Amino acid sequence: MELSIIILTYEVPHYLNLCLSAVKDSILDLNAEVIIVNNAGDEETTNLVKTKYPDFVYIQNSTNLGFSAGNNVGVKQAKGNYICLLNPDTIVGKNTFKNLLGKAKELPDLGAIGPYLMNGTGHFLPESKRNTPTPKVALSKLLGNNQSYYPTQIKSKDFSEVEILVGAFMLMRKDRYWEVGGLDEAYFMYGEDIDLSYSFLKHNYQNYYLGSEKVIHFKGESTIKDEVYVNRFYNAMLIFYNKHFNQYKILSWLARVSMTFIKLAATLMVSKRAEKRPYQLNHLIYVDCEVDLKAAKVIETSKHTKIHEMSVLEAKFFRDKQTLFVLDANQLTYQEIINLILENHGEGIYFRIRPKSSKYLIGSDSSYMQGEVLEF
Repeated sequence: MELSIIILTYEVPHYLNLCLSAVKDSILDLNAEVIIVNNAGDEETTNLVKTKYPDFVYIQNSTNLGFSAGNNVGVKQAKGNYICLLNPDTIVGKNTFKNLLGKAKELPDLGAIGPYLMNGTGHFLPESKRNTPTPKVALSKLLGNNQSYYPTQIKSKDFSEVEILVGAFMLMRKDRYWEVGGLDEAYFMYGEDIDLSYSFLKHNYQNYYLGSEKVIHFKGESTIKDEVYVNRFYNAMLIFYNKHFNQYKILSWLARVSMTFIKLAATLMVSKRAEKRPYQLNHLIYVDCEVDLKAAKVIETSKHTKIHEMSVLEAKFFRDKQTLFVLDANQLTYQEIINLILENHGEGIYFRIRPKSSKYLIGSDSSYMQGEVLEF
């Protein structure tokens, strides 16, 4: 088998359904398998997978093992020569796996390869490509120099070597994954993707970023960005420093001190950003939507909201602010949905997606709080 896609999920059945629906379309021409590992005990996820995706491998963990251990459970069951770790709050396009797998096979020194990730409003996520967060880089970032953390010389559309990828989508050879130790189970959540990327570099492999492949990552649907998130993330970074930079005593000590201040600032920032900001809709656009969705009227509007019905081609030229696009995967391909969100993104532009054969809309307007599910 060529490829095993491992999706670790935790209490996000609506996002998982959207993810699996897109993945199913994306692997039709590949010798691939999908392995879903459930780190929660919710019956909704179990029923979803067994009913709608019976051909996928389903593993139910008895407890929440965390990101590293949960994914490792799936990788141990994988039959593919290549594996892809994929978040459940993602949407892939028709040729996402085909193109990334093809590129991976061309790279003899491959550690891992990842795509251009964008959030639910179509904005590029800079963590798609990062530099190693050495103590020096962490201190520089604390002082406001993001260029040391993000390799800004590499454009978002480029194909390039990079140091660190994000765990929402990492494709790699299975044998090399285990050769470098896989995901370190000392990390419960956050930091493990940095550790894995850096472990590939230490073993003289190279990580790559492929900007031509676009994937939506709603980012953080499994975890609300609250103080618990901040604590877990920055504790994970301390694990990383102790493991890889403990020999640099002064730099390591400075990093620990700086992390204390970063953690305090991040806690205040997350608290502020997590407040939901209501917005006034000037336009509600149904893009190639089926009749039942248009009749459901699940989007809250006002007397000032203008309601339109458009084709996907017409929608590409609509740029007014305070607009929400409703996209129906029963009529549009997931690649068309990704393209439209990418092309139309901007301030005051929002999107809601209906997964195939589903009776709800889903979307996210912020990376700092869970998104919205509207059932009808």
